[in-house]
Amino acid sequence: MSMAKSKAIWLFLGLGVGVLIGLAVLIFRDLSPVDEQFIPSPGETLPNFSAQDLDGNPVSLDQVAGKPILINFWASWCQPCMEELPYLQQIYEQFGGDLIVIGINADDTLSDMRAVADELQLTFPIWNDPQGTISRKMLISALPTSYFIDQDGTILGSYIGIVDDSVVAKYFPAGGK
Repeated sequence: MSMAKSKAIWLFLGLGVGVLIGLAVLIFRDLSPVDEQFIPSPGETLPNFSAQDLDGNPVSLDQVAGKPILINFWASWCQPCMEELPYLQQIYEQFGGDLIVIGINADDTLSDMRAVADELQLTFPIWNDPQGTISRKMLISALPTSYFIDQDGTILGSYIGIVDDSVVAKYFPAGGK
């Protein structure tokens, strides 16, 4: 084999390895460790976490402690999520202050989240998780995913997919009261 051909093969292999390393970095960059991983299971107490509201202000779970909470993880690119959001607004209006509804989004910019909220006339709290920390901490693997939390902060259960009246009634039979 000639020296030129050997150099070309090594150059090609080196570039290939470099491309593979670059792709691995891009793919796995969002899998950085979180401070504490929590496996959300019924009967466990949901730990406090912080996020931002649509105005960029800090918010945390302990600010809504003492009331039942429906936490929904969503994104604007998720068609089932977009179908579900108006229903969550209906639940929010139906139960008033007896049940807190929080939408958590880790994939959209604040301006995109605001646009969705405006378009769908959403008035329930929408929180931004810009680094995906909460989603990773809660092991969210599909969207939409909802968690049902009682007034003491205990996880009652979770649901992957579009929630409906039967799902909400299973966890909050009296509308959160």
